[in-house]
Amino acid sequence: MGKKPQDDNALINNYEIIITLMNILSILAFLIVLITGFGIINTYLPMGTPFQFILGIEESIFSFFGKVLPIREADHNIIRGITIFIAIALSFVFGGVKGRYRYKIQDIHIKKEYEEWKAQKRLPRDKKAAFTIKRKIEGLSTSSRSEREDLLRLFAETKKKLDEIGRNLAFLAVDVVDSIGMKQGEEKANIEYSFVEYKRFIESKLKANGALKSAWTPDGSMTAFPTVDAAVQAAQEIIMGLKSFNQNIKTIKKDFRVRCGINEGFVYFDLSLPLEEISDHVIDVAGHMQKMASHNSIYISKSAMESMKDRIEFIPTNRKVDGLDTYIWQMDLASKEVGMLGIMEDSILNGKRILAIDDEPDVLKLLEEEILGVAPKCNFEKAMTHRDAMNKLESQEYDLVILDIMGVRGFDLLKLAVQRNFKVAILTAHAFSPDALKNSLELKARAYLPKEKLGEIVPFLEDILRFKYLLAWKRLFDKMEGFFNERWGEHWKMPEEKFWKEFAQRTA
Repeated sequence: MGKKPQDDNALINNYEIIITLMNILSILAFLIVLITGFGIINTYLPMGTPFQFILGIEESIFSFFGKVLPIREADHNIIRGITIFIAIALSFVFGGVKGRYRYKIQDIHIKKEYEEWKAQKRLPRDKKAAFTIKRKIEGLSTSSRSEREDLLRLFAETKKKLDEIGRNLAFLAVDVVDSIGMKQGEEKANIEYSFVEYKRFIESKLKANGALKSAWTPDGSMTAFPTVDAAVQAAQEIIMGLKSFNQNIKTIKKDFRVRCGINEGFVYFDLSLPLEEISDHVIDVAGHMQKMASHNSIYISKSAMESMKDRIEFIPTNRKVDGLDTYIWQMDLASKEVGMLGIMEDSILNGKRILAIDDEPDVLKLLEEEILGVAPKCNFEKAMTHRDAMNKLESQEYDLVILDIMGVRGFDLLKLAVQRNFKVAILTAHAFSPDALKNSLELKARAYLPKEKLGEIVPFLEDILRFKYLLAWKRLFDKMEGFFNERWGEHWKMPEEKFWKEFAQRTA
């Protein structure tokens, strides 16, 4: 946690008091040298000069030093020389201390200016230029004068460069719906051809609408546009062009469907860098918008929608993504139909009490962001240890429990949660296997998900609360069976064929 401004001000005040004290002591050391030096000059002046009183001060000084220092060496009185030497040495010491605390005050001002500048420019933590400056600032206490000058020069140059590359941009995230399921049972050649042509199709729409730069995952893309209007136009053309693409170009059986998310904001956009190396919250939000979209639709933040010059009909969703109000566009979808699809309704997670159990803080943080981004009125709690989880499960009431069955002895916690009639979603990475899925079903869990699906977890959680036990599992298998087949092979049910046949009959 950073220091508060008042703490810095108190430090500066203390350092200034020390500097003032060092100034006074330096002046006293100088006066001692001056007075002692006058004693030497006095031997050449006539008696009765106006400054004879200084000799009395000199005698007092000699008397003080004479008590602790030798005053004679080989029959010579050396107290005067020793006094001058000590006074000069002390003046250097006082000057060094004074300089050190002046540097400390300068360090505080530099750090303060850096933090204010970073906050004003909304720089992410991992922004390369800012990170370089921060690393140098953290080493200020051991820096030389030349290194400090280099830092100030770097600071000035970085501010100038970022001011030049900062601009308002729109970002469009596009992803294929159920790309793994689309590939099941297809020949490799057809898969490769269809997805290569899909990428060409997407790239043509992006380029036609003035895309500045794109980054690709295997089946998705993130693209920067100069305006929101251009991003929306590209997304619309992609969605409307898919019908022709699916009919005339792709060779696999299942049609391509996409989700689109759009956000806009001020970012530092360096054209010399790949988009993958540009990190900003504005870009992250576009990706989160895409995850919330239904198939062949555009999810857009309210601020982005309002900045459009040529607005088209967007419908409010009453859902928030990363705290932002959102709107949806879907081809040939009327407001009434949107309501029927549940898009206009608040998430069922709102007002619910949810406990997430995992020994990885990053996983808990992402869960919190995903859930509260959609359901800000949800009461979200976390537990990282088996003991903490047991205490919460035994003493509190929850509408939904999300737990990792590997890191914190999750099957024990699953049994306790089910005994207390809590609905449980299993989330795992290391223990992701057909046996663990079967055990989860037998122990009455409501869902079983790999951590790769963290970014898509909200719809699964909503199904758990919205539907009865078997129907919720049926919906999960409709969405995830292609993923399971991809990970475990198409015959993963064979060792427990009887169990899975009975399960299929029960959920039919």
